[in-house]
Amino acid sequence: MKLKYAIFLALLFLLIPVSSVFALDMEYYTYNGFGPIVSAFTKLALIFSDATYHAFFFAVIVLGILFGSAAAYFTAKNGRPSPLGWVLPTLTGVIFYFALIVPTGTLNIYDPVKNQFQAVAGVPDGVILVVGYLNLIERGLTEIVATAGDPVGYQSQAGGIGFDMLLNVHSKGILLQDQYLHQSLRKYIEDCVFFELNRPGTTLTINQLSNNPDFTPLFDLAANPAIFTVFYNDATPQGVTQTCTLANTNIKTAIAPATQFENTTRSRCAEAGFDPSVPVEYTRCQSMFSD
Repeated sequence: MKLKYAIFLALLFLLIPVSSVFALDMEYYTYNGFGPIVSAFTKLALIFSDATYHAFFFAVIVLGILFGSAAAYFTAKNGRPSPLGWVLPTLTGVIFYFALIVPTGTLNIYDPVKNQFQAVAGVPDGVILVVGYLNLIERGLTEIVATAGDPVGYQSQAGGIGFDMLLNVHSKGILLQDQYLHQSLRKYIEDCVFFELNRPGTTLTINQLSNNPDFTPLFDLAANPAIFTVFYNDATPQGVTQTCTLANTNIKTAIAPATQFENTTRSRCAEAGFDPSVPVEYTRCQSMFSD
């Protein structure tokens, strides 16, 4: 009687379009690991969607029947082999295959650190079921710890991504939007700041330049009306000679807009794995910088 039920259940799975009826969708949260996770599940979906993979299944069935019947023969009770002893384990494997491997669903991958999202379709339901529920446990534990800890914690700074961006800013410098401003600043430092450092009676020192986070008042000390430098902009790309006083005023005016530092922000965000062309990712990166 059990054998009849097993055969009926197997035939039922064969006749029902399980790929559409049992499609499973779940969420998967990753913290600062969006790229590798999406790549892994995308490749997994491609493997299981390959027609050659499904062709191998029938070869496995044949092997299962062979080994199953041999096992049933040698383990038969009272020394009497049962020719159908292999049917139940083989049908069990077939049922699991059609229930968990053939039907595919969508795994919605989200990275709260980088505010990235991508749905990966074609992942077997069995894989989605296992990784989805294990990820639910991981998320639950992460939220419990985050609730009792620092708000600038794992969920927003996994892997120390914010500190890495600050390190890149410190080690790689600032990229201003206006490249002429770079030239003007270099010339102002060479002509005006260096002169002021060596001028007898100056109040500007090397220690101030090394320890002060704001260079504006220090540049003001070097704005000598008797010393000249070169100022560059779109109107005079070849440069125009100006006094240090006038050049200092023009530099402060040019550097004032916040957009001057847009190149630095976008560059450091890209290095951290964000896509600056995607508004939600770029906003998330800027928020992380502020935190």
